[in-house]
Amino acid sequence: MGQSVPRFMTLAPTFRCQCNCIHCYAHGRSAGQGDELTTREIKSVLDQARRLGVLQVAFSGGEPPLREDIVELVRHAHDIGLLTRISTNGLLLDRELVSRLKRAGLTPCGVSIDDADPETHDRLRGLLGA
Repeated sequence: MGQSVPRFMTLAPTFRCQCNCIHCYAHGRSAGQGDELTTREIKSVLDQARRLGVLQVAFSGGEPPLREDIVELVRHAHDIGLLTRISTNGLLLDRELVSRLKRAGLTPCGVSIDDADPETHDRLRGLLGA
C-alpha cells in the first residue's frame, strides 16, 4: 500500500539482570526505576505490533527469563503469528526451561558470549563465573 511498516521488534520485558555488563543499555538502571509492564500489558503491545505488520519479536532486556511469565509471553507471540526469539545471558537456561520455551514457539535463542576467555567474559559481564 506504499507505506513502510516495522517488520522486527525488540521488546525488553524487564531490565532486571544478574549481570552488570559494562556494555549493556540496561547497565546502571537502579532497581525499581519504573515499573515493569504486566503480562496483560505486554500481550497488548504484542497484539498492537502484529496489527502494525510486525513479523518477528526478540525478547531482550535485562534478562527475559527472570520474568516468571516469559514462556507465556513467548507462547502468546507465537500464537498471534509472530516469529519469536530471545536474547539471554544463559544463566537461567536449563533443559526444562529450554523445552518449555521451545514448546511455546521459540525459534532462535541467542546466548551472549562476550569473549572465549572466561576471565575476560566475566569482567565484561560483571559477574564471576558468568
